[in-house]
Amino acid sequence: MYQGIRLRKSLTSYAVKYKADVSDATSAFSSYTNAYSISNIKLPGLKGLSYLKYQYDKLNNFLMNNPSMQILINVEVKFDKTGDDLLDVIKAHATGEFSKKTRVVRSRRYEINNSDDLKDALNNMAGDIELQIENKYFHKSNLVLKGIDKILIQYDRYNPTRGGSSIKLPEWIASKKACVNIKNEDNKCLKYSIQCGIYKIYDNEHPERDYHYKKLNDTIINWELMKYPAGNRDIDRLEENNNGLISVNVYQEYNHFGKSTIVLHRRTKVINATHHIDLLKIDDDSGKFHYVYVKNYNKLVGCQTNKGTNKLFHCRYCQHGFKRENLLQKHLDNGCLAVEGQSVKMPDEGESIEFKK
Repeated sequence: MYQGIRLRKSLTSYAVKYKADVSDATSAFSSYTNAYSISNIKLPGLKGLSYLKYQYDKLNNFLMNNPSMQILINVEVKFDKTGDDLLDVIKAHATGEFSKKTRVVRSRRYEINNSDDLKDALNNMAGDIELQIENKYFHKSNLVLKGIDKILIQYDRYNPTRGGSSIKLPEWIASKKACVNIKNEDNKCLKYSIQCGIYKIYDNEHPERDYHYKKLNDTIINWELMKYPAGNRDIDRLEENNNGLISVNVYQEYNHFGKSTIVLHRRTKVINATHHIDLLKIDDDSGKFHYVYVKNYNKLVGCQTNKGTNKLFHCRYCQHGFKRENLLQKHLDNGCLAVEGQSVKMPDEGESIEFKK
């Protein structure tokens, strides 16, 4: 803990000392009308990503004047290309062929509804970039990270009224048959997807048809104050209004270097709810998004966490996979650190502690 604090303080003082240049820029995407760049970054390696947290005030001012916003970053990363072995590296240095390379790495797109969302997004975008840089793709290309050349921050007012109705699942996800994609024409895909799981409508014939949900008399979940189309803030409100009855995790597709994976978008803070629901959030090129019910999370992400053919059982909080269901249950009974943190077990009254010399 104290090492982490010292590291953060060190990075802060380093970033202040080596101040970068901030200037307006042109967005690389037509759907983002605002953009600016951070350049002349002198911090080595990935330390340049620490400049992101200093963008909070500027971006929060924009958010305060708009109902919501969307944001993503492009990062130009500097690499040196090496050979396959030490001899090749020595030769490259001797001949001057140790040339510098630049690659552009992009984060996920984040929808921001409040200041807390913005703080989380700035942290998560840095994590997105780190994940891609650490990907084996770079190692296969014999690229060695040198630093960050430029960070392009792109953002705009976000209009969620464009979303909610049905979007076709990507083929690689649909082929797993792990999801129910409800074909609704209104904006209530979040509500229908949650009801699909709680009322086990996925066991019915054609659970993707919206008539199952429009005729449903829902006496379990309190839907008061919900707004549609819904976002993370609405899910927070839903969990709070139902007081331990429901917990919701939201996942999304993430593509880096041509490979699509499923990543966690929103983790529930409700522990041991009566009903736990996993949702997949998908979007299209226009920015419209849609929620899909995940009926089998283990099947959806199995190929990402398991190199073998045996089924894994995944924790809903930390996403770790276990070979046996009883191991997962033991993990949950002991308290997953992703939601409960590390705890210290103190002796009961009357018990004593012995220390070995």
